[in-house]
Amino acid sequence: MDNESRVRLTGLWEQTSKSGNKYLKGAVSPSSVLLILKNTYKQKEGEPDFVAYLVPPMAELRGE
Repeated sequence: MDNESRVRLTGLWEQTSKSGNKYLKGAVSPSSVLLILKNTYKQKEGEPDFVAYLVPPMAELRGE
């Protein structure tokens, strides 16, 4: 894939949850955040390793 056919959505930062799990987080717009979490429910090889979620922004991303 060449650079001209890619569209950048956001930058992602590695975070660690209170329970010690690592995940990626980045703002997509003022009203949504992209979270990439490890698929802890994976049972078979054909299932995804990670799952992406769009969620409302959290206070720390808005600077509150």
